[in-house]
Amino acid sequence: MESVVNVIESAVIQEATKQLAALPDSDRRLVSLSDVVTYSLNRVPPMYVTSLTGWQHLQKRIQEEMGCSLENVVYWSIRNIITNERNRTRNSEPSRDLTPLPETVLAKPARALHKLSQILEEKYLEWSQVPTFT
Repeated sequence: MESVVNVIESAVIQEATKQLAALPDSDRRLVSLSDVVTYSLNRVPPMYVTSLTGWQHLQKRIQEEMGCSLENVVYWSIRNIITNERNRTRNSEPSRDLTPLPETVLAKPARALHKLSQILEEKYLEWSQVPTFT
């Protein structure tokens, strides 16, 4: 199978990172980036591409047509997660399962880019900024 990429993933990760950084510490402790991205991605249509031209076209479309709606989706995802966490704590419910997915499941381009951005301490890293070695 050829490579396929869901273009919307990187846009959601960038928006979630930006909005989480703006939260007060008390709220930020209740939310993880992976929860926000997952919650948000389940509320937007996937946008898969297999070519550079398709990727560029959808990147442009996301920026021009979907920017505001992505901001709203991420905003409401964060609000819902915070509300759920506060309710869970208030009702003394047991913590949810935090067992991470195995690395074999996570070996995907979006995850690799996120790890690179953490290592390089570059919040809004994109694949186009990562040097290629031949």
